Amino acid sequence: MRILNDVRWSRCASYAVGLAVLLAVTLLHVLVLHKHGFADDLYFSAALDQKNLWEFLAFRYSRWTGRIPIEFMLVLVVNHVWLWKLLNILMFMLLTYSMAVLASGARRATGFGLALVACLVLLVHPDVIWWAAWWLTGSVNYLWPAALGAFALTVYFRSNAAGPWQVTAALVCGGLAAYSEQVAIMLLALVSISLAWRSSHGTAKSWHYIFALAIAISTAVALTAPGNANRFEAEQATWFPDFSALGFDDKLNIGLGLVSRIVLAPENWLMLLASFVALLALIRSSVPVLLRWSLLPGLLWIAGCHLLVIVGYEPVWLRGFPLGAASASRPIAYAVMAVSVYSFACLVSVAGIASTSRTSLREPMLALALLTGAGTLLLLGWSPTSTASGSRTAFVFMMASVVVVADLLSRLRQGPSQGLRSIYWVICAAIVICALIRMRGLFVGA
Repeated sequence: MRILNDVRWSRCASYAVGLAVLLAVTLLHVLVLHKHGFADDLYFSAALDQKNLWEFLAFRYSRWTGRIPIEFMLVLVVNHVWLWKLLNILMFMLLTYSMAVLASGARRATGFGLALVACLVLLVHPDVIWWAAWWLTGSVNYLWPAALGAFALTVYFRSNAAGPWQVTAALVCGGLAAYSEQVAIMLLALVSISLAWRSSHGTAKSWHYIFALAIAISTAVALTAPGNANRFEAEQATWFPDFSALGFDDKLNIGLGLVSRIVLAPENWLMLLASFVALLALIRSSVPVLLRWSLLPGLLWIAGCHLLVIVGYEPVWLRGFPLGAASASRPIAYAVMAVSVYSFACLVSVAGIASTSRTSLREPMLALALLTGAGTLLLLGWSPTSTASGSRTAFVFMMASVVVVADLLSRLRQGPSQGLRSIYWVICAAIVICALIRMRGLFVGA
């Protein structure tokens, strides 16, 4: 009877924590988030003044972008702020729930797991979250596709059989999510590699192939839109007139600079936590000593750069990454970027090493997701808006990082010693405190 009561109490507490997260997100939308008067919001607000919905979407597809389902939803909600708030709350909860499932490997996420992931999201650079999740136009373009894609992956990576309704929902959500270029890259990488693994082991089902095909079709429709070429020319003229003169190495430098900048950004508390948790995972691992010592400096570099800012010293070079050909005269910027890229590679390696202790297909996919997430930001080096799109373009990368950090934390909780479990609870307490600080900043700054 006592065991039964403990289980019931734990379940009720889990539900209560999940409801607390929902309440906090709802209050944020009701009291803080409002319709912003930025250019994109104003543009879509007046989209149907001269055209009907289908004429507008056809115009955008031929002249600007292939994100048709995304812009369809954006036009419908932009003038109905309370509808957007309701849907945005649901999408944020779906994203955190799906990431909690991916991190734990369980069939369902608990309220505690959902709350931990929600807190981890708040540790990401505030600008990334604000412009990708709390801004109306940004949320429909970044948060919503990421949420749908994450949910689709929870069904796709499920080890046991998925029901017909779940499969249908995954196909629809995955197909819609793939209209976002960065989410499409993530889905294509994870699904194609896992599908090859399933096929080689004879565990692939027909719907797995259909799922991959749906994502490929959506991606092709979005990327082959006639408007993409027009958009490229217009954005180049506006934001980067000399972009066509850049060589491959210049564009690679821009992309690597973007990745390095978000990894070492002092406001990105998630990366400080990631480096610390990865250090614990590396120390506990049974890898050869030489490999361990080759990875240790990279993790210490990330942690050290963040700790410098915490103690009150922010080096000039911490934000001076090369984002164009004009940076060629600053060798210190390239040296810092090279070390930062190596450090991030160490973080990916530790995530991969940690995954070798489990046999689920989902496990090695987490390290691949982290690497692919960085790739979605790296490829912006080949876009003329690479220096103008803002920090929201790092959203997919950061959400992949959240899943990996949550997975590494779960390994601490499941560790063999009481000491590791104690460290886990101390880290969780620090995460909650930092998340509350970030939430307070949102409410106070409103």
